[in-house]
This record gives sequence, structure tokens and C-alpha cells, in this order.
Amino acid sequence: MPKIKRRDFLRASVVAGGAATLLPWQNFFSAETSAALSSFQQRRDWVLDAVVAEPLKQKELYWAAQACFVRGKTELGLKAWQEAVKREMVARVRGVELFNYWPAIHCIAKWGHLLDPESKSAIKKILATFTEYKDMRTSNLHTLACVTRYLAGQAFGETDFVEASHFRPNDHNAAKALRQLIEKCAREGFGEWASWPYFVKNILPILSIAELAADAQLRNRAFIAFESGLAQNAPFWLHGRWAMTTGRSYPDILSQKPWGGPQLLWLYFGGTTPDLGGNLIGAAVMDYKPPRLIELAASDRAKPFTARSHFGKNYQTSFLDRDYGIFSEAQTQVTDWWQSYPFGVMWNEPDTAKHSFLWLTAPMNDSKADISGSHPHGVYAKAQSNLQHESAVLYVFQFTENTKYPYALGFVPGGALAFVNDALDEGKIYLHYRGVLIALSSTNKFNWNRTAGIRAPSGTPNTDDSEFRVEGPSLVMAIECAHPDEFPGASPTEKLAKFRDAIRVKTKIEITGAAGRYSSRKGNIIERVFQGEAKINGQPVDFSQWPMIDSPWVKQPRCGPLTLTDGREKRVYDFEKWTVAVS
Repeated sequence: MPKIKRRDFLRASVVAGGAATLLPWQNFFSAETSAALSSFQQRRDWVLDAVVAEPLKQKELYWAAQACFVRGKTELGLKAWQEAVKREMVARVRGVELFNYWPAIHCIAKWGHLLDPESKSAIKKILATFTEYKDMRTSNLHTLACVTRYLAGQAFGETDFVEASHFRPNDHNAAKALRQLIEKCAREGFGEWASWPYFVKNILPILSIAELAADAQLRNRAFIAFESGLAQNAPFWLHGRWAMTTGRSYPDILSQKPWGGPQLLWLYFGGTTPDLGGNLIGAAVMDYKPPRLIELAASDRAKPFTARSHFGKNYQTSFLDRDYGIFSEAQTQVTDWWQSYPFGVMWNEPDTAKHSFLWLTAPMNDSKADISGSHPHGVYAKAQSNLQHESAVLYVFQFTENTKYPYALGFVPGGALAFVNDALDEGKIYLHYRGVLIALSSTNKFNWNRTAGIRAPSGTPNTDDSEFRVEGPSLVMAIECAHPDEFPGASPTEKLAKFRDAIRVKTKIEITGAAGRYSSRKGNIIERVFQGEAKINGQPVDFSQWPMIDSPWVKQPRCGPLTLTDGREKRVYDFEKWTVAVS
């Protein structure tokens, strides 16, 4: 493989009308991409061709218009743009306007020379009088506000912006806030990490800045931050799944078909094909192609591996083995996650009519009265502590008389190829899905009724989905997984029987007061004191040394720098000098 020289990877030229246009990013990465990872352009073409075929039927018309412009269909793109502006005049909803304003200003900044003056003037009036740029309710709104306000001021000038539309009194166009945001994301990870509905709104607007900002230094830092964020998430990608704990997502019931954030990762990394959506179209319009090492980190699943990360307040572990991923958080601060799905196992199930996410949690919500699409079961951290090592997760539950739902709740998708229900006799159940064997063990026996249905689903359950509850006040549970290839057999039932024998003979689950202990079938011992000390094989886990990201390909200590490597090629992202060194 030829050595790649350090180079400037962002160059822009100003064309008629003042629109900044970047050359395609893939031209700046000279490393060859292996045949197994060469389908990015096919995926991008699929998205753009599908949109251009019926642009006016797309929900996200601003992105649809830009897809037409990319394909040279100027008249068609202008129709989509004008229809989008027309809708903007009559359907503004407070709180989510920025979801539309960002693609609108991206279109003006990049394709303004193709747009009619009347519609551009209409958008200018809206953005110059919008008073919610300072809205900081969520991470995604903060990002969208900074990016939209900056690009709007750059495109139109500041003269016509009313005082109420200033981002801050001393930062009218959000330039300072945007720079601070970009630097924070590069060093600490993007907000709402792994969030299916919101991750894209945190990371993709930064790519807009990398492409369109007039300030060359800001473009460079935005590009480095965006690519670092993509690299931080790549090791957790699994054929269309995101096998990691989420910062903010819903619902609990998921299939493999990507939507939201996973649509973005599908475009870059492949997997089960999603439906078209604005996030996906926007990323295809921008035409960013990740370098080979990031693609490798997202696709090389030949050998099992552990990936750890530290986004937010907690400490995440994911273990991926070709066709499944098991993941959890080890909390050191008691922070309840009311708008998040719990920890568990995802597996490769291309049939998107089947759910393929099994989870276990102390629920924050478990009734029809308090569950909706945006209020799933959540993680009641006050009642549980967790610790994971490789393919096994230990849960220690402690419930008080004031706990609203004093039990552990587990969701079991239908579609298992084989199962064994020993819950009432031994406190164990065993499941064989496509690509994964799963054992759930408990110190307390429980009832698993596969035909009882779901009491309060956070989504649309399938007819054979089921759940179980394990009563407290104190109990310890564990989930352990294996790949079916580890247990040869003529049928799924035979494979599961051998796995069950290994779990029964080689594992042990114990509770002592407020402490739990699980001995895995591979001889590893996982120990956790409730809201206290954690040990793996007798060695204390030092969470203060937990990295930002650690995997076979991507490594980053807290606050950087970030290193990508496959043992031969290396990319180092320096967040002090803001350079990418390639060797």
C-alpha cells in the first residue's frame, strides 16, 4: 500500500453568486479502498436517483431540491425548492423550525446562484426575524441554531437581522459559540450520541460548516470534528444496527432497518437498506466519503472485539462478534435515563419485520399512562448498577419501598429459532436467534409467559414478542451471549442445548447483600457492589482512566488526540494544532 502524504484536505472555490463549492472529498484520500468497502458511491447514487425520480413526493423538500441540483436537474430542483418555501410560509411549528431552517440555509449557501430571488428573500425574512436561536433546550437545537444563524449571517449579511434574532448580545452570528461547540465535540464527542432521532442533527450540521463556511480555519476544524465524531461511532456499527448505549433514543422495540442516525451510518458504512429520509438525503447531497480506516472500523467484524467509550457521564462497553453486539453502561453517577432504551443485545436479523433487540432494565416507566414514543421504559439508575466484560453483562438490582416499579423488566423479541424456558425452575432462559445465542440468569426465579404479550409497549410489538418481570427487593441478573458457530449442531435446538449445558456447568450467579457476582462460561469473574466498587477477575475497574474511545481501530484518551490505525496505516487527529497526520 503506498504511503499517504500529509495534505490539506479541504479546498474551496467561489463560483458565481458567491456560493462556496467544495471538490468531492473522496478525491483527497489517495488510499485504495478494498472491494469489500467500495460500495459508498453505489449507496449514494441509489439515494440521489430515488429522490430525483420523485422529488416533490419527498417529505424533506429542501434536501430533495439539492439532490436535483447535484444531478444537474436544475428546473426540477427549483420546483422542489419553491414548494418547500411555500410550505414554510404556512406550516411553521415552534421548537422544530430549525430542523427545516438548517437545510434551507444550506441550500442557499451552496446553490444560491440557482435559486430565484423571491424565495431567497422570503427565507431571509424568516431567518432575520427568528427569535429562538438562543434556545438551548436540547443538544440538537443548540447545534442547529449555531449553524443556521452563522450561515444565515454569512449569506445575507447582518444588517437586516433584528436584535431579537442575535444569538447572544456579544455573539450576534453565533461564530464564537459555533467554534466552542466544534472544539468540544471533537475532544469529547457529539451530543446525544447514538441517538436514533437526534444524532444526525448534532453531527451533520457541522459538515455544513466544513463545506460552506467562508472562514477557512473554521472549515478545517469543522471537518476534523465531523470526521472524528464519525470515527468515534464506527466501531459500534453492525450491518445496520448501532450496538451501543444511546444518549437519547426511543422506542425500546427496534428492528434492523435503519432510521434517523443509523441512516447516516448506513450511507457511509452499508448494511440493511433504509427508507429514504431527510437525514439520508442531506448526507448524500454533501457527498462526503469517509477514509478507508473509518470504513474498516465500521465493517471489519471477522474477529470478536470490545469497544469502550465515555460519552456523557457514564462508561459504556460494547462487545461485537460478527452477527451480534451486547452493550451496557457502568454508571458511576446515579443519572436516570427517561428518554433512552435500555441495555442488552442486538443481532443481525435482515428480516426487518422482526424485532432484534433484547433488553433488561429497572424501568422508569411500565404502564400505558407513562409510555409513549418519546417516553420509553428508560433506565432507572437509582435501582440498578451494571458491569460488562466481553460477552457478559452483570446487573445488580436494589429496590426500595418507594420504587414505582420494583422489579427488573426484560423484553424478548419473537422470532427465536429455538428457546428453553427454565425461569420458574432455575431462574434461567435460553434463546437462539439468527447469529446469537443468549442466556439470561437470575438469582430470583421468575415467570416468562411467551404468550402474554406486552403490557405497555414503546412502539408496535409483534404478535410473538414477550416480556418478563423479576421481583425484588434485591436480585442479580446476567446476560451472556455466544455465536452459534461455537456450538456445532444439526439444528438450532441442538446448538442451543449445547449452549445451555455450558451455561449450567460453567457459570454461577451470586448475590451477597448489595453485591453481585457472575462467573462466565469463559472463566471471567464480574463483580459489582450496588452503586459501588467494580471488579473484573479480581482487579478493580478504574473508571477515572476510562478512555473517550478504545477499540482495535479507533483510540482516543479523554479530550484527544484521536488515532485511527489498522497496524499499517495511521491517521492522527490533533485537536490542539487542528491537523490530520497520515502515515
